[in-house]
Amino acid sequence: MPYTAPSLVQLVNVLAARLQDPTFVFWTKPELIVYIQESLRTWNIMAAWYRDRMVFNTTSATPFYDLGSVSGSLIPRTVTDQSLFQAIESHLLEPVTPGTWTGSEQFNAQDLTTALQQRRDQFLLETGCVLTHSTTSTGLPATGRIGLSTSVIDVRRMAFFDASGLFTLLWRVDENQLFAYSQGWSNNPGPVQAYSVVATPPVAVQLAPIPSVSGTLDLVTVNSGVALNPTGGGTVLGVPDDLAWVVKWGALCDLLTKDGPPSDPFRAKYCEARWREGVELARLTATIMFAYLDGVQVSPVSFFDLDCDPSHATNWQNDGPGTPGTLAMGGMNLIALDPPPNSSPHSVQLDVLRNFPVPVADSDIVQVGQEQLDVITDYSEHLASFKMSGAEFMATMPSYQRMVRLAKQQNLRWRAVSKQSGDNMNKSKRDFSEVRRRDRPEPEPVGSEMEGGV
Repeated sequence: MPYTAPSLVQLVNVLAARLQDPTFVFWTKPELIVYIQESLRTWNIMAAWYRDRMVFNTTSATPFYDLGSVSGSLIPRTVTDQSLFQAIESHLLEPVTPGTWTGSEQFNAQDLTTALQQRRDQFLLETGCVLTHSTTSTGLPATGRIGLSTSVIDVRRMAFFDASGLFTLLWRVDENQLFAYSQGWSNNPGPVQAYSVVATPPVAVQLAPIPSVSGTLDLVTVNSGVALNPTGGGTVLGVPDDLAWVVKWGALCDLLTKDGPPSDPFRAKYCEARWREGVELARLTATIMFAYLDGVQVSPVSFFDLDCDPSHATNWQNDGPGTPGTLAMGGMNLIALDPPPNSSPHSVQLDVLRNFPVPVADSDIVQVGQEQLDVITDYSEHLASFKMSGAEFMATMPSYQRMVRLAKQQNLRWRAVSKQSGDNMNKSKRDFSEVRRRDRPEPEPVGSEMEGGV
């Protein structure tokens, strides 16, 4: 049964009274609503609070699904650049405008847009939380090098689909390995077995051996987002809704480190710390807790497990369409089903950490318990105080720390009632621990008790 109190307007009035501004002189009512909504989203991702079940049907012969765009999704990506643009305007004491810039000469609309776009793409790169499945034709390149879309930031998985319809999983290697184990690969065309990104130009991959037949690359990649245009009606940011605040703090850090009047080293340092906290949360958080295929419970695995575990079929994409029996997860949004579904629609039921149902209308009920409301209000006050800077903002730091502390306690509660350890539950972490993508592959924990509620 959902909570029945308080309403959004009640919480706004409590926050306004806490700020000693009950008539909304220094903080407008819409501004306080934005801070409450951000507080709820931050709480949700820190404490893995709002769990729910989403259901969708499969499409024939389609193994990959983006959970953010399937019918009935509970984790759609909906936050726009315009909403962050306006939140930043409030934080910087600039007039909040839906279109043109009317603020001071310290900043301009292009400054904010550039900061948002750069931090959004950096967030996607550092976290790999949003993955994209796509295909591209290879042709017969003389050197075996294939150019990819300029939107590709990182290649997470690659398979080769030849003209006969046969899939081959390609292993990620480097040229030293190829020289050691497959001498002559660069001048003796043959069936493609591996790929490298070590010596290629940007946005290109090296296939090995050089392909003897043309085919199609089946890719799972991290892609940059679309161009932002916050003053032109708003563009969907393309990151998980409950992590959009991370991009905001990163953009604010860039804006407050500009030379001249905008420079504010104290608040810039705070913003960078919040950015780093959010990046690590995104890398630690799992979307799926439990999964059911046609009503039968299955244990979610990672893409790595599906491709490499002996208990699963090697080159599983060669399996003919049938009734899916395995579900694999990549990032926070992409799943794969093995075998690929046949023409009969199959039901996929997922218990997920869903987007927080943020209240919008005055009468909407805030979906947290009474035991959390005071901490949510504390953190909303902390966000509202950012534009005061100095000692006034510093005095609210314990309010932020209280919410982090309560989120850690909530995570400990989730662990106490679960029969699985965090690492076993959060299979998507295998993408970091089993496949090295930086010098130290494991995520840096935000805190020893905070791992996305698992």
